[in-house]
Amino acid sequence: MKIKEAAIITGISENNLRYYEKIGLIPKIQKDVSGVRDYSEEDIRWIKFILKFKETGAKLEYIKEYMHLAHSNDDTKEKRRNILLNIENDLETQIAHLQDCLNIVRCKIKNFDDLCNPETEKIISTIKDN
Repeated sequence: MKIKEAAIITGISENNLRYYEKIGLIPKIQKDVSGVRDYSEEDIRWIKFILKFKETGAKLEYIKEYMHLAHSNDDTKEKRRNILLNIENDLETQIAHLQDCLNIVRCKIKNFDDLCNPETEKIISTIKDN
C-alpha cells in the first residue's frame, strides 16, 4: 500500500512516516519499481507496535534500539527484554510520581472541604435566620 493509505491506517501523517523511517524508528520501507514506498501489512504491524511503545512514554532511544535488535539476525531476546524492563521501570516511576500528585490534590480537596464547608454552613444558617 502507498504512504497515504499507511498514514490513514496508522493515524500518522505521511511526513511523520517518512521521518520515522529516516531516523530508524521504523524499518526501511520497500519501494516499488517507480521508487514509491510500498507498505506491507508487516510494516503496518511494526508501526502500530511502535505507537504502543510511544504511548508508554518510552524513550525514543529505547524504541529505536528495540527495533534495531528485533530486525537483527542475531539472538537479541535478552537485550530486548532488558529494554522492556527499562521501560517498565520508567513507567513505574511515572505512576509513582502521578500517585504522589493525586495524593496532594486529594489532600487539598479534603482541606478545602474541611475549611470551607463549616463557613458555608454558617453563611446559609445566617441567611435562613433573616
